[in-house]
Amino acid sequence: NNNNNNNNNNNSHHDDDKKYSIHLGSQLLKGTLVTEIGLLPNMIELDLSVNQLTGRIPSEIGLLDGTKSILLNNNIFTHSIPSEIGSLGSLEILNLENNILMGSIPSEIGNLGKLRVIDIGRNRLEGTIPIQMSNLLLLEFLSGENNYLIAPIPSELGLLGKMTGLRLGENLLTGTLTSELMELTTLKYLDLQNAGLYGTIPWDQLARMTNLELLVLQNNALSGMLSSTLEAMTSLIQLGLSSNLLRGSIPSEIGFITNLMYMDLSWNLLSGSIPSTILNLSKLNILYLQENDSLCGILEDICDTVPDLTIRPQKWNQNTCFSCTCPCQ
Repeated sequence: NNNNNNNNNNNSHHDDDKKYSIHLGSQLLKGTLVTEIGLLPNMIELDLSVNQLTGRIPSEIGLLDGTKSILLNNNIFTHSIPSEIGSLGSLEILNLENNILMGSIPSEIGNLGKLRVIDIGRNRLEGTIPIQMSNLLLLEFLSGENNYLIAPIPSELGLLGKMTGLRLGENLLTGTLTSELMELTTLKYLDLQNAGLYGTIPWDQLARMTNLELLVLQNNALSGMLSSTLEAMTSLIQLGLSSNLLRGSIPSEIGFITNLMYMDLSWNLLSGSIPSTILNLSKLNILYLQENDSLCGILEDICDTVPDLTIRPQKWNQNTCFSCTCPCQ
């Protein structure tokens, strides 16, 4: 029957075009990701996160040209990231975090023109951050923390004008906070702790990042002084600057950052009086000031303003309510 044959052919063609997703996250899956994954070109989303999958990510994953989201994080994948992943022209989200991936970041990732989120942190990746990543003009979040990446952060990343999150800490990087990188005024989260940074902090440019909620630059070799321009960063919730080479006093303008909940200025070379404007920080939960050069001041009044504050050093907290005074030297 020709009519039946035509109907069967039409139905078959319709099934071939059908879009679908695979959501198998947190299912205790074991084994490997088979090469046949490439036979599913109409897959929109692939979620195999938080399982116990091992082995390589097959190069055939590059055949999923209609896929918008690939979540393979929190598994035990090894070997390198396949360069074929750069063929996924529809990809918007790529999460490979917390595996045992090795080798370099493939420059072909720079071909993913629709990519908005990439997380390759907590692996064993080596080499440099490819300059081609500056082609990802829609990118909003980049995480490559806790790897073995080397060399300076490419200044060209400052071209990514939609970026809201940049996390590249805990690597073997080096270099300064370049003026180009400080052009990322849309950032909400900037985490470059333990990233081999040196030189002064460009406070004037940082002050333009008025959306910044998290600034973590601890465990570097950053020098210079804190700046009064901190007062412009009114969205800041977490400020981590410990274990650097910062000198001078804490500016009184820090009291204008009234959303601040966490401030760590410990293990620097700060001196002078602790500004009374810290009493304005009513949301502050954590304040670490220990191991500085010669900070001084009475902190007991802050107990009434911020009753749940955790403070270091402990010698200022012997009676819970900061009745002790750190004398000027």
